Amino acid sequence: MESVKSVAGDRPGRALPPLLVTREEAAAALTLSLPTFMRAVREGRMPPPRQISPNRVGWLWCELEAAAAALPASTLLPPPNAGNRRGKKLVQRLRGEGATQGS
Repeated sequence: MESVKSVAGDRPGRALPPLLVTREEAAAALTLSLPTFMRAVREGRMPPPRQISPNRVGWLWCELEAAAAALPASTLLPPPNAGNRRGKKLVQRLRGEGATQGS
């Protein structure tokens, strides 16, 4: 993922996150697809956009951070086919499945 653009200009050591981001940048920051992000906005699970100009909207970075922080903690384990070999064994152990021989 592309890093957040700096609004600090040529001031070294002062990289600031943007105040407002596009829907594509907001979705990418939340690791969501664009349709999933827009559905979350429509359903009220993500903040609404702000009117920047007559033909442009953006999402406040601080509201996106707050919405992400307010999401509930997941109790789901990763699927057994995720991660590397050590990760697979950990998932099997957490699920109570015996690790298979030779894997």
